[in-house]
Amino acid sequence: MKKYIAFILTLVCVLGLVACTDETKPNYVEPDFTEQPIITGNSHSDVDSISIQVSGVYTYPDKTTLDVYWHNKTKYSVIFSGTYWIERLENGEWVSWVLSDMTLATEEYELRPNEIKNKSYVAIEIIDISTPGTYRFRAACSVDIGGEKHTDCSLWAEFIIE
Repeated sequence: MKKYIAFILTLVCVLGLVACTDETKPNYVEPDFTEQPIITGNSHSDVDSISIQVSGVYTYPDKTTLDVYWHNKTKYSVIFSGTYWIERLENGEWVSWVLSDMTLATEEYELRPNEIKNKSYVAIEIIDISTPGTYRFRAACSVDIGGEKHTDCSLWAEFIIE
């Protein structure tokens, strides 16, 4: 009899958990965004073994975000901020399109030696990068090479929206 009651209680608990998903909660709202299909292109860095790659572009009704992977394959720490630029290739020339909010320059992030970190950047103004084209994400960093010595680094990574 105890096994029968234990089985019934287990069944009730399992069915109760299955019935309580986020989709059934009255306050659950699906995020309203579009993931833009991208192709990663060329990239460049002033410092060998430090690179960036745009891994995702997401458009919301009021903002656009870019996910960027920072790669540090050096033995030094790298410091970068939330400041960035987006350029668009127009008629063979790079045209500066978006500049991040300069107040983000005070936020600093550390990338330790041999670390990869994903950082989401939010465009302050609404931009339409759903338009097919070639874009370039630009950023800067500082490499701590010991003591008071630092090396500035400029990086960019292209991405294509079809």
